[in-house]
Amino acid sequence: MATIRERKDAQGNKSYDVQIRLRGFPPQTRTFNSKTLAKQWAAQVETDLRAGRYLQRIEAERHTVHEMIDRYRREVLLTRKPQRGQIKAGFSTGGHPASASTALPS
Repeated sequence: MATIRERKDAQGNKSYDVQIRLRGFPPQTRTFNSKTLAKQWAAQVETDLRAGRYLQRIEAERHTVHEMIDRYRREVLLTRKPQRGQIKAGFSTGGHPASASTALPS
């Protein structure tokens, strides 16, 4: 369930602190300048938490595209048998994904 608290700073500006507490999930908090945005965020996060779709922004930012490609390569590409006439997909693990394992002629 979401709790929205109105706060005022020294200049009298309002902000709205939202805290969502659902059993089985860590509390989610965020601050907004408008109550409407606070309510919308709370409703969306509660729905996503219950459906198992919510991923905290901090957690999402920990993963890079490079890590995603490496994981896909390990868990999907390397477990499949190459089909007849198919070239094996390979990315260098230490560099940019655009640097494929085949080099261009000089």
